[in-house]
Amino acid sequence: MTTDLHFSPIATFSGLRNVPLFALSRNSIHPVFAVGDDGVTIRVVRRHHLPFSEIRKVSVRWRLAYQVTIVPKRGFRTFSANFISKAEAIRAAALLRQRGVALDPATDDLCTSVAPP
Repeated sequence: MTTDLHFSPIATFSGLRNVPLFALSRNSIHPVFAVGDDGVTIRVVRRHHLPFSEIRKVSVRWRLAYQVTIVPKRGFRTFSANFISKAEAIRAAALLRQRGVALDPATDDLCTSVAPP
C-alpha cells in the first residue's frame, strides 16, 4: 500500500542542470509534489516519478519562493517545486533525507536546525 505525502507547491518547474532560474517548462495551474514509499512524484507538464535511488541530491534555496530542487543522477534536467512556506519546503527536504536521499550541505544544515517533520 502506497502512503504518499502530498505537498502544496505554488508551481513546479523543469530546468537544466547547472543553469538556475531557467525553466524548460512550468506548471502553476495544477502542480504536484508528493513523496511516496519509493520515490518522488512531481508534475510539471506531465507526471515524473523519480525513485530515491535515482536522485543525486536535493537542495532548498530562496529564489522568489522557497525552491526545492531535485537533481537526478542521470540526464540534463532538474525538477523544482516552489513553496510560499519555508517550513513546508524544509519539511519536504527533511522527509527526503529520512528516505535516504542526499541533501546539499546548506540544505542538510537547514533541516538539522529545525525540528523533524
